[in-house]
Amino acid sequence: MLRRSKSAIFRFHKSEKKNLGNPFRFHAAASPMHLPVWLSISLTALILSGGLYWLFFSTTFAIRQIRVDSKLYISSDTLAAQIKNQMAQFRWRIIPQRNIFAFNSEKFMQNISTEFALSNAYLKKDRPDTLFLTISDPPREALWSSKGIQYAIDAQGLIAGIITISAQNATILYDTSNSTPALKDQVVSTNLLHFVVVVLQDEMIKNLGPKFFIIEKANDTDIQLKLAEGWKAYFDTTGDPKTQLANLDLILRNTMPPDKRNKLDYIDLRFGEKVYYKYH
Repeated sequence: MLRRSKSAIFRFHKSEKKNLGNPFRFHAAASPMHLPVWLSISLTALILSGGLYWLFFSTTFAIRQIRVDSKLYISSDTLAAQIKNQMAQFRWRIIPQRNIFAFNSEKFMQNISTEFALSNAYLKKDRPDTLFLTISDPPREALWSSKGIQYAIDAQGLIAGIITISAQNATILYDTSNSTPALKDQVVSTNLLHFVVVVLQDEMIKNLGPKFFIIEKANDTDIQLKLAEGWKAYFDTTGDPKTQLANLDLILRNTMPPDKRNKLDYIDLRFGEKVYYKYH
């Protein structure tokens, strides 16, 4: 038994010398094959290019909906058109701004705030394809009308843009000089706007049915109010509106009952206690 064991060990030793290997020895796993550097770079570039194309040039993130929430007399279509004009432009020279990521919100807000004299406007991107424009500016104090074109006026009396929709129940100031104001032109003073508000809040004026105001030229201080009965009241906006309204009430009650107003042309309240009037 002892000789046979030595012989077996001897034969095993010889077999290992003949490079037959030890069948009982564990071998390390083969290392994975490495890609060439140029191929790794090419594949990475291809993946990145595909991702960038998907983000910026595919239809996945193309702007399809524009929603506008505004209480201004400027129509939603007019405001949406401003967005569409910018969508036709490019950003970084190659990426169209119809893509929701490429659309330059900051530039758009600067442009629209300047053009329409806005102070409270916000643009939100709702991915993948919707823009929300919210304007929380209050309705304009009045509208300026010249040569058949109506303009929004902000609280400072500045032209804030052309009105493209019917502005029902708006306070309209008709300019008889037929001027063409530019954006942000000062056409009326804040004092005149305040005067107009006070006059329209008066119960007597409400009962007379105010139609619109007439002003001869921009920044004039005299103003006329056309009433439903067909005659006009002349005011001096540098004076006290309540005093002029009190004088109007006095002359209407004591001198001009309704049955005598059908031929009345105007009542002039611009000269303090002296009130003038004229019939046709």
